[in-house]
Amino acid sequence: MDYYMTHLVDEKGLFWWGWHRHYDVYTDQMTGHGGNVHELHAMHCIDWFRLWEINPPAVQREIEAIWEWHVIDKVTGETDRHDSQQPGCDFSMSAGAYLYAFAFLSYQLQDSKWLDRAKLLANYYWHRRNPATDFFRTVPMLEPTVSMVNTL
Repeated sequence: MDYYMTHLVDEKGLFWWGWHRHYDVYTDQMTGHGGNVHELHAMHCIDWFRLWEINPPAVQREIEAIWEWHVIDKVTGETDRHDSQQPGCDFSMSAGAYLYAFAFLSYQLQDSKWLDRAKLLANYYWHRRNPATDFFRTVPMLEPTVSMVNTL
């Protein structure tokens, strides 16, 4: 994993992972499809603690890059599941993964700014919930009138 976190990193400082990214073990090439975009989803439950044991600076760089490239509105907490810095798909499953990463980094660094960032993302979805059910939208930007249960 240390090799991975050190060498399989893009120019933005993000690990080469996500549903659009692949690694060709035969050619030793980082490849992919759909623009090779970086993604992270809560369903994968990244073991940040284990990764931190292996390479703390790489993990910190990854989480800082997530803030930079996936949180597209630093005031509202709007995110994009892709690393475009543009409005796109503010999937709650991705925001849940970012929120967890930010809370983890707050704990590791004892830096409350990362906990504030985690809360910012949580509030983005909470304020877009259905007040009658407290369910929040899976993709608030794409589902302005639909509220549904999420598996976050």
